[in-house]
Amino acid sequence: MFLNYFKKQTGQVLLAVVLVMVVSLTLGLSIASKSITSFKTSTEEADSQKALHAAEAGIEQVIKSQTAIPTGSFENTTYSTTISDTNLSSMLLNGGNQVAKDEGIDLWLSNYPDYSQPQNPITSFKVYWGTSGNSCDSSSAPTPAIEIAVVSGVDKNNPVLTKYAYDPCDSTGRRGTNMFWVPTNSVENVSGVSFRHNVSIAVSNGLIARIIPLYGSGIIAVSSATSFPSQGKVITSTGVAGSSQRKVTVFQGHPAIPGEFFPYNIFSPKNE
Repeated sequence: MFLNYFKKQTGQVLLAVVLVMVVSLTLGLSIASKSITSFKTSTEEADSQKALHAAEAGIEQVIKSQTAIPTGSFENTTYSTTISDTNLSSMLLNGGNQVAKDEGIDLWLSNYPDYSQPQNPITSFKVYWGTSGNSCDSSSAPTPAIEIAVVSGVDKNNPVLTKYAYDPCDSTGRRGTNMFWVPTNSVENVSGVSFRHNVSIAVSNGLIARIIPLYGSGIIAVSSATSFPSQGKVITSTGVAGSSQRKVTVFQGHPAIPGEFFPYNIFSPKNE
């Protein structure tokens, strides 16, 4: 009887020891797994930052050299860059970034920088603005009005300036005050962005135009039946570090024409 009791107790002790070993092993594997996962995550984050820095270094080198770099290196990382021209028939201006209120963006209708070959094939172009992020009733992101100043002429030394101004917002009383024209209000998509307002501008022997958002900043797009002249370059750089890749895209437009060339502060639309 004592022997049976001893065997029973011994079996329970062994079972307890085995259970403790299993629990310890499970905890050890769990801690090891977490450590490996944490190390892997930290390494991936570090490589991601290195890849981003490499991509940015590629952008800087292209801006300096004005040539694409198929393969470059930066602090034990690599990058590759491409340059594409922006001579499309429809595109987002300013690289798809917002155009600042009252500042505007240039639209070249002739070749930069000598104004050669005024674009006779372009008899008109459309301007699009007003996205879902804008509202006529918003104080933080109001729908802009648009001023368009077009410089044209056969003789670039004796150009003609024609101005247009459009405002889609009437509920706030803006249009009753500024007396701007009413644009076409219809949803149209350009380069993946939906716009609520657009206007068509006729032009002959166009040299350059400036498109200026008023009352608020906004994304602006243009289109034409034929391709526009080059508006600048889109530089894309891809950085690689370990298994991580990061891509940076920058729009480098032509130098802006001095503001004095386009008199501002119009209070009513004028078509000369």
